[in-house]
Amino acid sequence: MEIREQPGPLYETLFSIPVGEGGVTYRGGGVAEMQTNGPNALAFTPDDALILTDPVSYRLLKYDLSGRFLSAIDLLSLDILNVVDLRASETGLVLLEISLNVAPPRFRVHRLSFDGELIATAEIPEGFRLENGLSGIAVDCEGDIFLEIEGGFRLYRLAEVLEKPADKVAPSEYRCQGKAYRAVRGDREGTPILMAGDVALTTSLTTGFGGLGLLGVLADGSLYVTREDVLDLSVVKVDKTVHYLDAQGHQRGVARFPLDEYFYYVLRSLAIGREGRVYALLPRSNAVEIVRLNFYHQLEPLLPNGVVPSVDVANTLP
Repeated sequence: MEIREQPGPLYETLFSIPVGEGGVTYRGGGVAEMQTNGPNALAFTPDDALILTDPVSYRLLKYDLSGRFLSAIDLLSLDILNVVDLRASETGLVLLEISLNVAPPRFRVHRLSFDGELIATAEIPEGFRLENGLSGIAVDCEGDIFLEIEGGFRLYRLAEVLEKPADKVAPSEYRCQGKAYRAVRGDREGTPILMAGDVALTTSLTTGFGGLGLLGVLADGSLYVTREDVLDLSVVKVDKTVHYLDAQGHQRGVARFPLDEYFYYVLRSLAIGREGRVYALLPRSNAVEIVRLNFYHQLEPLLPNGVVPSVDVANTLP
């Protein structure tokens, strides 16, 4: 992990994928009152290839880090329609499908091999769907699949969701390197807490709105934490940063996510490469860029009235 001394560019662009023939597909781009949809998630395979979704064309696209196109997985041939989230484990890909324009509506989790073979499909039961706060999926270091509720504030192990009635399933924990990770309520309103083993991580927020999330844990126990700080409620101005912490929870570096440059919202816009660097999917009006975030020892607030973006070890456990 390279941590730079002086503030500079937020990221480095690795390659660009055009919108249109030979690239990715957008829906609604430039059409008034129509939401733009396009690639909405990325992940890395164990051989450091990058997989991104192309949901409008019902495909997954695979590239190497130089931008060379490797292969495509045709999801329509697997009867998979609207993919809204993508994760990768050591053994394969995990997709979340939410398709509301079919009868009955689909809420499904699929497991695929890296070559695109469908391994298993699970129907998400009532009690864990959009109306209940379903926002994505997660896979921990042990290979367990979770449903994310409310942006990951609550995690439910998929195996338990499929086996028990909804009211009998308790929130679970993401496990990695022998530690459990979970979000908890802070000691006062506006104080997000993320537990990393027995270490409580916290942050200060400009307006009291925002939160912390776990991006990933590396083999040495160090970790990446995302932070969202709502700077201005009137226009919903958000500062999103990624924080690199050592195994004891001390911040070593911070990067800023270029939210203001995004052509449309991307749910799973960040992924950690096999070498431990953080990459982002950055959609423009006519292309999707794959960028690598630059980390610095410290960043100034995004706005003059904002607080310094930092994640710290809490003095007391919640």
